[in-house]
Amino acid sequence: MSITGIISGAWNKIGPLIAHNVGEVIAATIFALFLLFAKQLFNYVKEKINYFNRMKSAHAAVAQVEKNGGMVEGEGLWKAAPIIPRPDNYADRVQLAKILSIANLKGGVGKTTISANLASCLSIMLNEGVAEQKPVLLIDLDFQGTLAGFANPHDDIWPPNNTDSHATKLIRGDLSKHEVVTTNFTVTGRNNLKILPAYYDLANTENRLMIEWLLSDRDNDVRFNLANILLNEDVRNKFSLIILDCPPRLTTAKIQALATSSHLLIPTILNKASTEAVNSFVRQVESLRGAGICPHIQHIGVVGSMVSPTTKIENLGHDPSILQLGDLLRSTWDEGGPGRKVDILPGETFIPRFKALAASFGEGIIYPFGNDNSTAERINQATEALAQEVINRMGLRH
Repeated sequence: MSITGIISGAWNKIGPLIAHNVGEVIAATIFALFLLFAKQLFNYVKEKINYFNRMKSAHAAVAQVEKNGGMVEGEGLWKAAPIIPRPDNYADRVQLAKILSIANLKGGVGKTTISANLASCLSIMLNEGVAEQKPVLLIDLDFQGTLAGFANPHDDIWPPNNTDSHATKLIRGDLSKHEVVTTNFTVTGRNNLKILPAYYDLANTENRLMIEWLLSDRDNDVRFNLANILLNEDVRNKFSLIILDCPPRLTTAKIQALATSSHLLIPTILNKASTEAVNSFVRQVESLRGAGICPHIQHIGVVGSMVSPTTKIENLGHDPSILQLGDLLRSTWDEGGPGRKVDILPGETFIPRFKALAASFGEGIIYPFGNDNSTAERINQATEALAQEVINRMGLRH
């Protein structure tokens, strides 16, 4: 038999088998490609649905609502649901903590000046006659970094190039409890007063965290980043008090501060615009409380600042702005007030206006003021009276 015949005979036997197997391979390949395409299509559709839901959720958080026949601003993004997860045993840990936010929505009301000098005064008062002394921790949450300039004029408190400030790491949730309790930034002349400074990098971080959280699936609630760190037992046991100097805006850091704090102090100057701002802020805090953002925060009260040093303390209760603010704070929610949720502190705690106090940025000037004049003496007395109110209302050891 010729070679051609042999090949022809062999092909006649194995050809159909090969063709059959090739057909199966092709069919299997097509089916596999179809499954792969279907999986890719499913993932694409799922991703688009998730994206649509996130956009819908984000829009709902900032959308206007219809009321009284017109469109008004809604509840605001910081009350967006879901509000999870909080730290373990959140309620117990907040109530055991001694964390004071000093805040207002209005700038220029003496908030940072009061934060610095109140912290200095309390670092002395809380450690007088105490065997186991614990420092006060002062945290700056305003990206302008003004508080650090008041408390410590040295350049080494600012972050080196290409590094983030401590406040930025805090609200990002990246600063460990060990880094908090071992902070080596001691305020000038105050061994029992530590500070964690802020810098301009905080502004970008606040915006990024807010946007990422708003557009995410919200598995992690950015509103409780600070609480997860500061409510830790090791941090709580290290310091006699933590004071958060908040920015005059409803920022990511300020929301975190309110969600972390056990108490709130509101400074204000005495004029119509500022007192109305206090009422608006208290209403916002109460609204956030109702949403579960800061359900356990307690009010210390409202304290006046930059009061004329010639005004007699006994006359402060008759100041028209104070009377107006008192009426507002006693008003019900439907009447435009917060419904008696906060009171005005005694006039003895109001901080007088003092040129050296306003000019103390970068000089390390901080309570007690040693100037030998009646205004300096009154500022020290007012700071001590305010510190005593904080001690009493927060149940601090003294």
